[in-house]
Amino acid sequence: PEYTASSQVLVGTQQVKIGKVEELLSDLKGNDEMVATEIGIIRSRKIAEKTVEKLNLDNDPEFNPSLQQPGLLTRLLLEQHILPQQWLGALVEESADSAAGDRDMTKIIDNFEDNLKLANDGKSRIITISFQSKNPVTAAQVANTVADSYIVERLDAKFDATKRANIWLADRLSTLRQEVQVSEDAVEKYRNAN
Repeated sequence: PEYTASSQVLVGTQQVKIGKVEELLSDLKGNDEMVATEIGIIRSRKIAEKTVEKLNLDNDPEFNPSLQQPGLLTRLLLEQHILPQQWLGALVEESADSAAGDRDMTKIIDNFEDNLKLANDGKSRIITISFQSKNPVTAAQVANTVADSYIVERLDAKFDATKRANIWLADRLSTLRQEVQVSEDAVEKYRNAN
C-alpha cells in the first residue's frame, strides 16, 4: 500500500496596508506568479537534498536503488546455479559494488521528487505539500520536513537580504559622514576667511 501525507504552508504573507482599492487589486494580480515561484522553490533540488539528508533517506531502500534487494531473476540464478561460476561471480560483485558504493544522490533525489506533489487551489496563497511513501511515518515526516526546510530557506533568504542591506547602509552612512565632515570643514574655512 501507498500512504500519502500532506502539510500546508502559507506563502507571501505581507502586512495588510489600508490604501487605495487599485493597490489592493494590483497586489492580487501578482499572487499567481508569486505562488508559482514559491512552488518552484519548494520543488527545488536544494530543498529535496536537505530533506533527504535530514531524514537519512539515502539509507532507505525505497529511495536508494542500490540498497534494494536483488530481483527474483537474480536470486533464482544465484540459487539454482544455472549460470557458469565466473558469470555468477561477476553478478555478485556487481550487486556488492552497487550496495557498497557511494550512494548516488541524484537518483535518490529523483526518486524522492517522483513522490512529492505540490498543489495550490488557485484561490489562495496556501500550498499543499503531499508525499507518497510505502511507510506512513516516512510520508508524514517528509511532508513536514519539506515544509520546515522551505520556511527555513525563506527565513535565511530574508536574513541574508537584511544583512546585505545593513552592510550597504553602513557603507553609505560612512560615506555620508565623510561628505558632511568635508562640507563642515569647508564652511569653517569660509567663516574663518571672512
